[in-house]
Amino acid sequence: MKKQVFHEDEFFTYALSNSSDRPFIYGSKWLDIENYNSWETGDSFRYYVRTTGETAFDYVNVWKNQAADVHPPLYYVLIHTISSFFSESFSWWWGFLLNLVFFAVTQVFLYKWCKRFAKSEYTGLVVCIFYGFTIAALNTVMFIRMYEMLTMFTVMLVYYGSKAADAVKLSFKKHVLPVGLTVLGGALTQHTFLIFAFVFSAVYCIFELCRKRFRNMFAFGIASFIGAAMSFAVFPATYKHIFCKDAFNEEIDRNYKFFLIKYLFAIETTGYKPSLMGGSLITYLIAGSVIILVILLPILFLFRKELYLKKRLTKLISGFPAKFAAGLKKTNFTWIAALVASVVIFEFIVVSIPYSAVNDYIDRYYFMIVPLIIGIIICMTFRIFSLIKLRFVRIGLKTIVSLALAGVLVFQNVCGNRNLYARSACESGKGPINSYLIDEDCILIVSSAIFLPCYSLMLENADDIFITLSDDNMYLEQEEAYKKLFDENDTVFLAFQKDCIMTKEDINIFEDVEKGETELSNGEEEMLQFFEDNYNCSAEFCTVEGTHIDPYRVMLYKLTKN
Repeated sequence: MKKQVFHEDEFFTYALSNSSDRPFIYGSKWLDIENYNSWETGDSFRYYVRTTGETAFDYVNVWKNQAADVHPPLYYVLIHTISSFFSESFSWWWGFLLNLVFFAVTQVFLYKWCKRFAKSEYTGLVVCIFYGFTIAALNTVMFIRMYEMLTMFTVMLVYYGSKAADAVKLSFKKHVLPVGLTVLGGALTQHTFLIFAFVFSAVYCIFELCRKRFRNMFAFGIASFIGAAMSFAVFPATYKHIFCKDAFNEEIDRNYKFFLIKYLFAIETTGYKPSLMGGSLITYLIAGSVIILVILLPILFLFRKELYLKKRLTKLISGFPAKFAAGLKKTNFTWIAALVASVVIFEFIVVSIPYSAVNDYIDRYYFMIVPLIIGIIICMTFRIFSLIKLRFVRIGLKTIVSLALAGVLVFQNVCGNRNLYARSACESGKGPINSYLIDEDCILIVSSAIFLPCYSLMLENADDIFITLSDDNMYLEQEEAYKKLFDENDTVFLAFQKDCIMTKEDINIFEDVEKGETELSNGEEEMLQFFEDNYNCSAEFCTVEGTHIDPYRVMLYKLTKN
């Protein structure tokens, strides 16, 4: 698999880490999209994602950029550090290698947690192997953003919580300090970690309270609180990011988002494609409870006179309080805390994340809980098997489940088709756009200036660049800029976002995006005709290059004066 197409936010990873001129090339502030019908230079794009000798190791600038953005700075600090060692250079491998390191650490702590949870090394290995080869894990690693780092801190917190739950007395060095540092690191990676850490710590403390281990409860709770408080102290903009009014103000059916997330989650962990229709999460829980009762009550009614059943039920009910209290003291309950926190994160995504801002890429927000959900399901299944007294039956059931999981991995990787973060580019065989634009002037026509980061590498070698929009045929009204370019040059290059200019005849153009990478819509042919007729030039196709969300493609034409 070869990743060649990069999401706009992956460009922002480097831009917000390294840009010293401005955090957002599309405008003066976050989502203030105003940089169109304007001039830029190739260097503006080149150094938007790179460091120079003067801007290297400028962490104050990273803090400033992230204060203007909506994310904490820790991940960007690491990207900036690597970029500073290689000033004037750029490589996607830096972010990818960072993600590989985070993934490896995630796997180590996932194994340690599941081994402790299931009391089985084999189960820990099964969980790590299954999660490691899911499409969700692949997408988390391939998406060059902070989500793999966030997943790492999430799994670390659950592991350290599990370790603390098993300890009679918490040690500052072994338990309290790791929890505090993990919360601090996670909070400085992504704001949603604060929600997870709060819920997880709250449930943990409730269980410790029930166990009457007050010292452990206060030690864990205070460690989490101090870690979170320190993140606010280190990065005060967190308060503004969390409590400011959402700039999207989106009105969308939350049930649709719930089913979309459920749909994506199922594909990326099993390959199964469930229906997008149905009720809410509460509806599912109620329906599940009703199904269990429908099955259980007739069975109890049919065998209500059986003496054996009466004795077992009486013994279970009469001894429940004592058994529950005794079990509570021995049980490692952190899987419950992790499950509750994961459900809260899921609900947070459904309620708060604007679908219009991320579309099908909304899956990035649940990446952090995927290994936990997989771990809980597999570990609980294997723990139930461990209650069976016959050894050959236990081994047989574990073998069957392990083979079934292997089959699921094969199925989802063959049929899942959700590798959105590892797409290959359309290849015209005529080279990248930046190879044509060395010291050349260029006209760039886009549907929205918000996509300008995607052109950072394409336009870095150009001289002067005029940016305009296709919306409302705005590009037709920029005669003064075009005249300036053609007066100064015999050749001007034209780059435009494919399928951004369409006529009524092009209404079904997206029904067959594979019909030809270079086939023009009627609107695009009219655009080329506009330049040929008004500026006495001929248009020659150069190349096409993919970027951002497929089928987002950029066409490059050479306009030569006759």
